[in-house]
Amino acid sequence: MDQYGDNQGLWIGIAVGGAALGLLLLLLVTSLHLAECEQRGDVIRRYNDQSGPRYSEVYPVEWELWVKECRD
Repeated sequence: MDQYGDNQGLWIGIAVGGAALGLLLLLLVTSLHLAECEQRGDVIRRYNDQSGPRYSEVYPVEWELWVKECRD
């Protein structure tokens, strides 16, 4: 087989491997984002379980950001 065919297989392998690594990186970033949203949600639930005003009344900006990032 000529040199071109050997290199073509190499480039296809590199492209497939790069795509797989890219998807794994995307999955990692997504899981970290979901974990952060869940952690912030737990903090909000614990705050709301206490007596007194709701989290959304005391921290309206943070509440809106959490709703926008994690619930929509």
